[in-house]
Amino acid sequence: MITRKPGFIIFSVAVAVAMALGGAAIHARDTGPMQHAAMDASAGAASGVERVAAPQQARTEMTPGLTREEFERELEVRFAGTHMLYQSIPEEAKAEVYAQYQRDNDIAGIRRLAAFSL
Repeated sequence: MITRKPGFIIFSVAVAVAMALGGAAIHARDTGPMQHAAMDASAGAASGVERVAAPQQARTEMTPGLTREEFERELEVRFAGTHMLYQSIPEEAKAEVYAQYQRDNDIAGIRRLAAFSL
């Protein structure tokens, strides 16, 4: 039977924590301004729709007053899981989900309707 002294366990935990934090610091260092600029540029090029939610808008609501194309784009960009549900439902169910959005832009109701339309 192997017995370990309490100091060894504390040392092992300290080494594990230091390694985890060191890895995070290395990752943060490796994703410098050039990589961030490239990611921002590719995200901007992929967006296509200017009227996607403002950054300060809560993740519980969609931007009000969007056309159907804009609605679908915002779902794709901000609510990927709901967008996956939405993509797998029939066209008439998609029209119902969009009508729900027009009545109330709260994402919970939109998500619920999309899920129950499967």
